[in-house]
Amino acid sequence: MRDLAIDKSKENVTELNVLNTVFRGVSPLKDEFQEIIFKHVRNSIILSKSKPHTLKKVINIIEAETEATDSIAPEPNTYSSYQTESWRNLVFSELISSIESTFNQIQAASKSAEDVIKFLDKIIFRDLELIASDVISCYPPHYDIANFFTTQYRTHLHRLFIDFSKRTDSLSTNEIL
Repeated sequence: MRDLAIDKSKENVTELNVLNTVFRGVSPLKDEFQEIIFKHVRNSIILSKSKPHTLKKVINIIEAETEATDSIAPEPNTYSSYQTESWRNLVFSELISSIESTFNQIQAASKSAEDVIKFLDKIIFRDLELIASDVISCYPPHYDIANFFTTQYRTHLHRLFIDFSKRTDSLSTNEIL
């Protein structure tokens, strides 16, 4: 909203100066707020179990911000510096980042096929159970969050197994099997 107001006031220097003064502290505060919101999104699985009401409130804030952004976005084909990236889209980006981090940790810590199986049992299956039992109820249906997580986990598991299979030269016969 700040960027839109400033963009519309570019022709009036006095108004632009006033807006810049008024909004000077808004950007860092907005960035900090957004970081806190998306930290909660990255921790959706844990938060859905320990503080589901907090996760639901975070998703409600994201939905409200997305609707507000959509309602004031400039017309297509017009110039504006106004950022129209949907917070809803950022949710998926943050979740993908969180999932990638989990799988990167598994890959880094796995020295054998047995290690991979232990991590799958300890982390992945636990996550999928929590997604099915808790996370789904914290997100609106249009997020299709169960399908999203399932697809992401399947994709990352596939990559993990492909990367692991490339290391077959250093694996024993039992580990390969």
